[in-house]
Amino acid sequence: MALTPEEDRWDRVWAEATEFERRRFDSLPPAIKLGVLYLVPAGEADTLREAIALATAELEEFLGQ
Repeated sequence: MALTPEEDRWDRVWAEATEFERRRFDSLPPAIKLGVLYLVPAGEADTLREAIALATAELEEFLGQ
């Protein structure tokens, strides 16, 4: 079965991520992890590192920190 564009984008980003980036993702709090899981398939981030940075900044902004 063929992947959707969103699944394909996630697979590509995950395959290109470094081991450090993968571990960083695995250790994220659930709220940030959800943000990353949205940003990559939506095409808002091209790398796992970028998605983590964006999701972290957005949550901090939302929380007013």
